[in-house]
Amino acid sequence: MVIFMRIVLGLVLLASLAGTVAFVRRTSRLPAVFCPALALAGQVLVLYVLALAGLLRAGVYGVTLFGLAALAWCAFRDRGLWREFLTPGVAFFFLYVLFFALANWNLTPVGYDNFSHWAVIVKELYRTDALPGEGTMVLFTNYPPATALYEYYLLQFLGFGERQMVLAMNILEGAMVSCCFVGAQWDRRRNLLVRLLLVFGVLTVIVEHFRNLYVDALLGFILLAMGILALWDDGFSKKTALPQALLGGLLILTKMSGAMLLILHAALLVVLKYRRPERPAIRAHLLALAGTCGAAYLSFHLHVSRTFGQAVSSNQFQLTLSNFADKLQGKSAQFWSDFPKALLHAYVTWSNSCSRFFFLVNLLLLALFLAAVFRRISLPRRARALIPFSWGCVLFYSLCLTAMYIFMMSEEESLVVASFPRYFGTVMIYQLGLPFTALLMDGEEDPLAALPPRRFALGLGALACCVLLAGRLTWLPARWQTYHRLNQAAAVSRTLSAADQLEGQLPEERPPMLACVDYDRVSHGLMYYVLRYAFFQSGIWPLNENYWRESYYTGENDPCYILWLEPSAWAEEALAQAGIMVPEEPGLYYKDDTNQLTLVRELTG
Repeated sequence: MVIFMRIVLGLVLLASLAGTVAFVRRTSRLPAVFCPALALAGQVLVLYVLALAGLLRAGVYGVTLFGLAALAWCAFRDRGLWREFLTPGVAFFFLYVLFFALANWNLTPVGYDNFSHWAVIVKELYRTDALPGEGTMVLFTNYPPATALYEYYLLQFLGFGERQMVLAMNILEGAMVSCCFVGAQWDRRRNLLVRLLLVFGVLTVIVEHFRNLYVDALLGFILLAMGILALWDDGFSKKTALPQALLGGLLILTKMSGAMLLILHAALLVVLKYRRPERPAIRAHLLALAGTCGAAYLSFHLHVSRTFGQAVSSNQFQLTLSNFADKLQGKSAQFWSDFPKALLHAYVTWSNSCSRFFFLVNLLLLALFLAAVFRRISLPRRARALIPFSWGCVLFYSLCLTAMYIFMMSEEESLVVASFPRYFGTVMIYQLGLPFTALLMDGEEDPLAALPPRRFALGLGALACCVLLAGRLTWLPARWQTYHRLNQAAAVSRTLSAADQLEGQLPEERPPMLACVDYDRVSHGLMYYVLRYAFFQSGIWPLNENYWRESYYTGENDPCYILWLEPSAWAEEALAQAGIMVPEEPGLYYKDDTNQLTLVRELTG
């Protein structure tokens, strides 16, 4: 019965999204390929506004009913409208979502940041039907909630689960990436093949986004969709001002670094039209973008300040002068000696797909640009101008990224250039997608159609080799990486399963809980956040040497719960030395002040 209801609710969700997409197409008259991205952006912004007003649950009903009403209205008013959606871009969007819905069916995310923030905020939204407030479990309270709001929306129909959260991210990403197919036609097979290869490259710059809740890839996809929309609007009409503002609002509410990306988009609008007498149109676009994004940013900033006050300043990514000064003063002389070398190595290493794409894409763009300058090939003026523009974007973003490591991160994180492939990958998605999409969509005639079949096959093969070479370690990881990931996934899955079995079995006010897994196979820090997320309370820690002997467990005779998930050599030794019986079976045990264990609940699976 539960499965049947989920299927029915899933169909309702699909029908509502289809209605919203059709409404956007009929009212905006934009190409159908842009409509899923704009529909999703509109839904998220509506949920955000209602969440600020304390009406998040009502927002779910409102967004859904609007989509269903729009579906009925569009079907009644324009029955031929649906034929306009039979395009390669829309087909790619639905196939993308369907593929990852099946591929991630038994997914267990293992990324550190999934459980330190991105999944935690979704779980809190799901439990409270409100943005984080007093007593929140969310640590980074100044992170914008756009993706969490859409994941919350999807969970209302599909039920709570990590794979449903990832599916929501796949839907958002697929809608944005499908914009690369603007102007694609079924009968232009060569053009379509090259676009598919381009999209494959764009998707593999930050490959981990397929199975995680990280938003860095989504940021690049949204910015790319905005850029492609500006490229399509060759006449620079005012009708695209609102759609770009919607996407800009989604961008700024996805992550704070979206502000840097908005600067790049504003620069693109000026670069594309600086020689044309269209200043009023440019002004309208920039004002709409600034108004929507400014309102989104300021409203969230005011909400956070009013809700958390001075507590938010403890977040390391809070943009304040005092935070900048503290981080700068905390950097040692050794840091200034080692950081430039560490940062340079992050750019030039061949160990991650982002850096490989950085080399290959820029070599290809340089070759195209020099060939056009020396008149060896003919490039459209707009596409030629986008090549140096993309270099400027990479330079600007790199400088901002460097400043972030210096002024906003601790010395330890800065010296290891933490999460560099994900952060830098955002602008690499933009650099790869924008110039090449411009080449493929320029003009009525398809330049690829005039190439002899042999030359086209050789060129396509060479391009495919470049893309596969850039992503080779991503798709064929080393054996130890796969083994380590599988071990992490198994430990995380076991912990989440235990939390599900113990749901409602424990009192809210209880002694500390210590959990045991085999920590030789998984990071202690990761498991701390997994436990914190799974049981949704802060008084639970991994049972390892640090937590047993130091600050969190103050005495061997203190009462506590012991969650025994699997044997661990260190834990068994520690319990034996303390005179505590080592559990034989997985389960939750209560240790009283005499060090006696009592089985509270046996765990299965």
